[in-house]
Amino acid sequence: MKKIMEGIGSISGVLACYLVDREGEIVEHAGSDKLDKTLASAVIASMTKELSTQMGIENNFSIIVMADGKNLF
Repeated sequence: MKKIMEGIGSISGVLACYLVDREGEIVEHAGSDKLDKTLASAVIASMTKELSTQMGIENNFSIIVMADGKNLF
């Protein structure tokens, strides 16, 4: 898993790659250490919960966010 995440984190424009559990705890991380990991994990957990609720699906999926041509996570 770590190698896959490091590969994703090394892609131009990707700031970081996080594997976050359902409670919002970071299981694995690769990429920039400049990002606040606690804030990132909380945002990711909140987004997955809200999206899964709105879409009526289980809360075990991936999110990639693009903004202004950059990958945020």
